[in-house]
Amino acid sequence: MQEKCNEFWKWFTENEDRLEMAITEYIEIITSSNQMEDYLPMMDKLTNRLKRVDKRFMFEFIAQKGKDGRYTMFISPQGHAPSFENTFNLVGLKPNLKHFHIHALKQPEEKEILRGLTLACEGEHIKIGDIHFNYTENEDGRLDLVFYVKNFKGNLEFVGGQLLHILDKVIGEYYVATKIGDIDIKKRSMSDRVGNLRLPQLRDVMEQHLGHAIQSN
Repeated sequence: MQEKCNEFWKWFTENEDRLEMAITEYIEIITSSNQMEDYLPMMDKLTNRLKRVDKRFMFEFIAQKGKDGRYTMFISPQGHAPSFENTFNLVGLKPNLKHFHIHALKQPEEKEILRGLTLACEGEHIKIGDIHFNYTENEDGRLDLVFYVKNFKGNLEFVGGQLLHILDKVIGEYYVATKIGDIDIKKRSMSDRVGNLRLPQLRDVMEQHLGHAIQSN
């Protein structure tokens, strides 16, 4: 495993300038078109190199540089808990980089950022504050969640994948994979009185369940 990690970082450092330029160009493209686009070839090469270390690996990045002029990038096994150790091992061996901060697993966002997030599903934009939930603790000590989406007319299957992505931003990939049990999604009308908690409050619920605060990126 260490040999694979070292080979990856050797390639990454040799191509760091090109990766930074590709990500910057990609952000300019999606900003001007106002929609997601396919990754540029250099970014696809990064994905392929990551999968040489672990086939589950992918990367995400924050589309705005930090105050030090570097991008924040997350290396993720897409919620596959058995690959978490490989993720930590790879990131633990990262060298000093001039263009990137790199973290293992997708990290939670600040609460202020969460309030402005939306899910785009079948032409509808759902504010995460319009998604309510209830929870119960199961026999394994995980939280089973039932989400209620207010005034949504589309197919709930399209909501599911994006909801998991949002959960990573609320509590972080690690806790989604290790502390969340079953997830159910239902529609909610204005008159329904179900789901008395709003999605951003899941952070507070999880912190109470864990007995400690969840640190944002």
